[in-house]
Amino acid sequence: MSNLWQTILVTMRIKTDYEDADVIIIPEQHLWHKNITSIPTMVDDNKKIIDNLYSIISNSRNPVVILDGDIFHRGTPRLSDALPLIDYLHTLNSLCDGRVYSVVGNHEFTYHKDNIFWIFADVKSEYVENRIGKPKVLTSYLTATDELQIGSVLYCLGHYDMDFYDEIDTNSIDDVILITHSCFGNQELFDNLKVKDPHLNTDVMKVNNIDRLGALPLTNKLKYIYVGHLHTCIGTFRVQERYNSHDYDCILTYLGSLGRTSHAEYTDFNERKIPIHKIRNGKLIEVVNEIIELPSREHAVDDINVALSKEKYEEQKIVHELRSVKLQNVDLISNVREVLSGVSTPGMSDNGLLKLFDSALIGSVPDEIVEVLRRDYNENY
Repeated sequence: MSNLWQTILVTMRIKTDYEDADVIIIPEQHLWHKNITSIPTMVDDNKKIIDNLYSIISNSRNPVVILDGDIFHRGTPRLSDALPLIDYLHTLNSLCDGRVYSVVGNHEFTYHKDNIFWIFADVKSEYVENRIGKPKVLTSYLTATDELQIGSVLYCLGHYDMDFYDEIDTNSIDDVILITHSCFGNQELFDNLKVKDPHLNTDVMKVNNIDRLGALPLTNKLKYIYVGHLHTCIGTFRVQERYNSHDYDCILTYLGSLGRTSHAEYTDFNERKIPIHKIRNGKLIEVVNEIIELPSREHAVDDINVALSKEKYEEQKIVHELRSVKLQNVDLISNVREVLSGVSTPGMSDNGLLKLFDSALIGSVPDEIVEVLRRDYNENY
């Protein structure tokens, strides 16, 4: 692995022929062709987010887009469903005159079947090819590479689960920026992420001894780290470490996710930052953050469906437990009652219990157990 990654770091770098650009870093989006049951507005909401991104890009100078992986939630087998997603990549490519790059996230690796990413991504990464093979690209709308150099600024694209860096060539480089889909950080960092208000203008926080330093480029020129993959982790911290003869003093930002794939990801905090690096004459002169406001839970989440899904889950869990009761056990009634004692949970209403007994259990578990349950229910409820 180390020898492979050494080769990647030397050979898989794209050096641009331009030195003026606005580099726009887009957090993961999880675009899909259909809604999730508990989020009936997901597709429409994503369209509005895309329109906001188009506006940011259109108002930028020589825009360069770097996507932080998980562009698409899963595969899209039907062409008619895939067309709007393809149009998104095509439009990005047009707005940026082809300057679109991407980290490869876990959803690209895991849900590679029918994932249009692999039809339109020009892969220039031995690490990625080693995991997924060489994709057959229809046409190139974006490039998945390991390093992008613009003037004296070097962007390292940390693909999912890539956790080994060696020394990198920083000759002629002033600033190194890591954009990664691998999560790292110690418990102190995560605790603070979860308990503090993640306001986008929060003071930078010093964090010592962060874990998984193997996922960091070994250079004291590292200035910014942008982390994806953890959907609800949002916050900015300062990292000051000495590790392997390198002095780190950089800003670590957890971007969160633009696309929320579960009702549980809808919190009271709906702001997401889109970092923009302004590079002029090959030098990084300014970092600004555009803000995108995501839809609220009240707008997007169908709480009735959420409650029904929880109830269905409880039913399935109970049926599964009841199927495991051994009929030959001489103390069958006690065993069944032990299972039943866990039935009355916050996620299971009395109506749900009745439905469980009247329908879910019939044909699912032996009749003897059903009769015990009915008798026990009548006696105790």
